[in-house]
Amino acid sequence: MSLIRALMIDVEGVLVCGRPSDGRPWASTIEDDLGLSVAALQQEFFSPYWNEIVLGRAAPVDHLKPVLAKIAPHLPYDDFIAYWFENDARLNIKLLEELRSSARPEKESIWQLTKSTSGRRISLKHLGLAAIVTASIIRQP
Repeated sequence: MSLIRALMIDVEGVLVCGRPSDGRPWASTIEDDLGLSVAALQQEFFSPYWNEIVLGRAAPVDHLKPVLAKIAPHLPYDDFIAYWFENDARLNIKLLEELRSSARPEKESIWQLTKSTSGRRISLKHLGLAAIVTASIIRQP
């Protein structure tokens, strides 16, 4: 009998990382694609709020909506989120295969995501991960 009863997997940035087309960071062409400054997004959203979001002390939507209204009023929140999920969806196939081969009914796999509850559903279903996930944690209050 294995002593390992659960395996926790960090999905964003580990199992899923980069654009599906080329592996570059998801926001590599966001200025051309959406008219949104990467520097402004970093300064106004990621720098002040991301740590609190990752720690589960804040929901991304609570900070992202007002930030987008300030730095990109032309860009609807839903369009930004769709862009983010579509462009941050490159699977680490080698790791995924290792996870699939180690999956056992008696071993729970816990998948940690930080974007949002809707993002969890999108990520797990869209990326074909739902079939091997037994539990997931969303890091938000």
